[in-house]
Amino acid sequence: MAFGTVYSAGSLCPYTHRVLIASHELGTPIDTVFGSAIPEAVCKANTKGKWPIFAPADGSALLAESNQIVEYLIDRSGARGAAYRSSSDDLARLDALPPCIAKVLLAGKPTIQSEFRENLDLALAEVERMLALSGGPYLGGDHFSQADGHVVPWIYRLPFMVEIRNHVPKAFLANAELAAWADRVVNRESFRRIAPERHVLRKFYAVKATYGRPMKVGRLHHSGFRGMWADLVARTAALAASDDLDNEELQEARDLCYLLFRAVSLHATLENLVVFPALDAARNDTQFTAEAVAQHDHEEGAMNSFLEHFDRALGEPVGVRADTLASLAATSVPLRESQLAHLELEESTLLPVLAELDVEQHMAMLAGAYELCILERPHLIGVLASYMPIENVLSLLDSLLNAVTPESEQWRTLLWAMHRYLDAERWLRVVRRFEDVLPLSLMVIPSSHRRGTIGDAARTLNAAAPIERFSIPHSPAQATDSR
Repeated sequence: MAFGTVYSAGSLCPYTHRVLIASHELGTPIDTVFGSAIPEAVCKANTKGKWPIFAPADGSALLAESNQIVEYLIDRSGARGAAYRSSSDDLARLDALPPCIAKVLLAGKPTIQSEFRENLDLALAEVERMLALSGGPYLGGDHFSQADGHVVPWIYRLPFMVEIRNHVPKAFLANAELAAWADRVVNRESFRRIAPERHVLRKFYAVKATYGRPMKVGRLHHSGFRGMWADLVARTAALAASDDLDNEELQEARDLCYLLFRAVSLHATLENLVVFPALDAARNDTQFTAEAVAQHDHEEGAMNSFLEHFDRALGEPVGVRADTLASLAATSVPLRESQLAHLELEESTLLPVLAELDVEQHMAMLAGAYELCILERPHLIGVLASYMPIENVLSLLDSLLNAVTPESEQWRTLLWAMHRYLDAERWLRVVRRFEDVLPLSLMVIPSSHRRGTIGDAARTLNAAAPIERFSIPHSPAQATDSR
């Protein structure tokens, strides 16, 4: 028989989870009612509008605080409740944690968030202190107690809160025992039974974010471009300096160049059609992104010319094209510097404005961008990711989860492309981070003989979406202005 009914505005409420954890630990079953199913009479009785509230089965007055509800259950569970109970002083100290997290989430800009993160670190330091004093694996010593259940819903959420995930609290980096305690409490059966799925929390906090990180994919792609450019320049330099024996290495360098330029061209298209119009509107200035658009025009011609340079070299006889290879190597350096300067312009001038847009706008842009590149992305994303730092790969997948539904064919295709081009160690990092939304077949670590090559990717991409020359379209408004 249920001890009563807990009413909550939503199934993701951490305060409600605090109550449900206690219910499972104490063996005091309660019914749960969420959202629109809550009776109108209960809503009217909840004059403060705070959730959860609890209606005891014995008909006594409603309880409107999670702490009060947990105490009610403890009082009715005998010796088990006495063992579970923590002191009011300990609970009061732990009560500092949720408000600190909330202030970081509401702070907005990272410069403001930094102050509140210091307070979050202090709140976690109090958890550290209590754990050290307990002498056991839990805050209550050798057993899971009310104190652990008091904070575990927030500990579980920290990696999914956009504003906190990329700035890991110092305590978890410096204290292995605290990190082990966090793993221990979130894997407790009483919490696992009611814990929200990770991908649900990830999307929930992306939408709630006050600082627009979902559209950080532009900066992440930039890191891949830089890595590919470094490799391309190194390859052309090696070709010019070594004996010219065959076309194998030259063709591979050309394939890499082709993939890089396809990625840059697609990136520029998305900016021209999706991102730049939003930035111009935000600044109420149709010329705000004009310099970046003009740079795209310049890059379009330079990329086509450079690929033609590769083709001339491939068309010349082996062993007598030293001047062409030297010219190819020399041309690659200023072209790289020009494109990297363009990336730096975007990062210093455009991305700060992008970050100020509403998160809903970011989500719409991300979804729109994905739809525009649905044919090319699966063939480019694996190679591009292989040139990114692994932290950026994980962050890119985090962002893409806002545009692609987990377990969909689109999601599987993207992951399969990364699986083919990331090495075993990097893929293991992906598996650990996204195990809840990875298809079972992709949990396997890739072996080196199954990994794709640059040539494979270039041929597959050209077969799927062939192009003869790079062409970066303008938005309709830009095209009208240019006339």
